[in-house]
Amino acid sequence: MSHRPLGLFDQEARHRKLESLGDPLVVLNRIVLWEMFRERLEAATRAGRDPRRGGRPPYDVIVMFKILVLRELYALSDEYAAM
Repeated sequence: MSHRPLGLFDQEARHRKLESLGDPLVVLNRIVLWEMFRERLEAATRAGRDPRRGGRPPYDVIVMFKILVLRELYALSDEYAAM
C-alpha cells in the first residue's frame, strides 16, 4: 500500500463517505452545538495561566473538550489520567 499526501478533495470525499456510512462522530458533530461551551471552557482554562510566561500556545478549548467527550463515549483510557 502506497502512502501519498492528501489531495485537494480527498478530505472532503472521506468526510462524505463517513457521513453516508452513518459514522457516529459525524452525527455527534452535527447535533452538538460545540461553540455554546466555549465561554465557560475558556474561563475555566484561563484561571492560573499567565501568558507572560511564554510557552507553546494552548490547543483550542473546543478541540480539547471534544477529545474528552470522545474519551468518555468510547471508554478510552489515559494511563496518566489516574495519577
